Amino acid sequence: MKTNRREFLVLPGAAAANSLLGAGAPGVPWHQKIRRVGQVNMTERDPVELNVEEWANYWASLKVDAVLVSVTGILAFYQTKVPFHRKGKFLGDRDFFGECSAAARKRGIHVIARMSPDLNWEDAVKAHPEWFRRDVEGRAVPHGEDRRLFATCMYST
Repeated sequence: MKTNRREFLVLPGAAAANSLLGAGAPGVPWHQKIRRVGQVNMTERDPVELNVEEWANYWASLKVDAVLVSVTGILAFYQTKVPFHRKGKFLGDRDFFGECSAAARKRGIHVIARMSPDLNWEDAVKAHPEWFRRDVEGRAVPHGEDRRLFATCMYST
């Protein structure tokens, strides 16, 4: 087999990349082999406007290995009884997160539940003031775009 200089230089890099990414290696966890991940932040209206099957087809067409699906943050995208964890007003009785997850998995796409605990509502501030960031005067810090939301503190309980 005759190899030119360029091929000779590329082959060790390709072999190293293959071993690092675990491509085709049995027993290597899926999260150590992913190359492409998709993410869309869900909105409150998505349970009534987003076509879950079309959404999943889009990600499959992009050949993503995994997709981050909003499970919670400001709003829950599934049924919940957790205190201070509001369901979106358009959720109804649906498990929107579960539907998106099932559609993605049906297409061989791994699902990572995307959580965003950085903001919450005033009722949570009143019940648990220790969860929230404070300004120099001791007031809970409101979100810059929506004053109904308050910034949680990563150093609190």
